Amino acid sequence: DQVSYTSLDKKQLELVKEQTGIEYLTGNIELVKSCKYIIIAVKPQHFSSLGKEIKEFITKDHIILSPMGGVTISMLKEVLGIDTKIIRFMPNTPALVGEGMTLVTFGTDIFIEEEKETFLKFIQSFGT
Repeated sequence: DQVSYTSLDKKQLELVKEQTGIEYLTGNIELVKSCKYIIIAVKPQHFSSLGKEIKEFITKDHIILSPMGGVTISMLKEVLGIDTKIIRFMPNTPALVGEGMTLVTFGTDIFIEEEKETFLKFIQSFGT
């Protein structure tokens, strides 16, 4: 009840639903409107168009999490808005079996301790 997801790939949506029992949302805007923490995990070349789609729905209360290689915090802020809170993270392959190491960079934004703790609990689910 605390996780939502969406994808352009309908087969992937059904597969994740089948494996986890979690219902998916039908679009990006619906997802942004219903979540505080938003993981943007698209191929970097698709980020600009996704960002344009969701930008007007991103508020100062949202926290954007990005594992996209080559997309910097400043690039994320440029597309999504300067007031957007950003956390960049990059897990490695062993994360797939809960043994990964993840590099984390918090933007210069002010995060309350609860926000940092929530994020750290999330990444600890797949390693250190």
